[in-house]
Amino acid sequence: MELYDAIKNRHSIRSFSPEPVPEDLLLQLADAAQQAPTASNLQAWKFLFVTDPALKEKVDLVSPGLSGKPPVILVICSDMEKASRKGGRNSEVYGCLMDASMAAENLMLKAVELGLGTCAIKSFNETAVRKILEIPQKYRIEMLISIGYPEGNPRCPKRPPADEITFFNHFPQDDVQPQSIACNDFPASDSKPVIKRKSTDPELELFIYLITSAKALPDEPVSYGPIRLTEAASKLCRILCGKYPESEEYQALRSCIDQDKGKALTEPEVFSQMLKHVSEMLVECL
Repeated sequence: MELYDAIKNRHSIRSFSPEPVPEDLLLQLADAAQQAPTASNLQAWKFLFVTDPALKEKVDLVSPGLSGKPPVILVICSDMEKASRKGGRNSEVYGCLMDASMAAENLMLKAVELGLGTCAIKSFNETAVRKILEIPQKYRIEMLISIGYPEGNPRCPKRPPADEITFFNHFPQDDVQPQSIACNDFPASDSKPVIKRKSTDPELELFIYLITSAKALPDEPVSYGPIRLTEAASKLCRILCGKYPESEEYQALRSCIDQDKGKALTEPEVFSQMLKHVSEMLVECL
């Protein structure tokens, strides 16, 4: 099945056949889910498939959004201890929910390919579901998904043409509201300092990058610190290469950094080795 066919044929199913879903298909769904993008490579997701009739009935009672008596109820959770340990505040607040949502979409598209129907559910009593399924406190329940073989034809809400919801570079002026920016640190006079940027100003770009990174870092994973600093070093190398094009040392430093700077999360050993090598190169420049 082509991807766009799966996208177009995915609908929220609220009426299911009682036919059980084989466990090997559920494992395929979980594998598709875990291939989704993951913020800061958290991979804090956990997938709990509920197939026991007695447990399903109890979960159904406390989940107003659940309908159609699905043969499987999936509970997608996030391991908050892992998220806290591996990521920062943003990972706990936004990253885990974002990961779970992207994993859910992967899973629902794979379900279409397997002839299964799904429906994502957020309307449930979390305390009750946790107690019924004995879910540890360290796992935050992100959502439920009903899974099974569809019965009947689902209602398919119309979507507007793509050009009605798509914009390029800016929104129409009629939609833009004037914004007032508070500048309490400046004098009450009308004159405020203005930074006049040249068409190409790499030093200012580096300055903006450093300040923006410093502002964001307290809420980001600890591992992002070296990533941001290394990216800043790469930008600085680019500036130095422009000022001193004859310098082979700067060119070599930039090449070494750019080659492995993106491997901090996926290949931390390679990233660390690169930093060690660049440090040794810098010593030789002294």
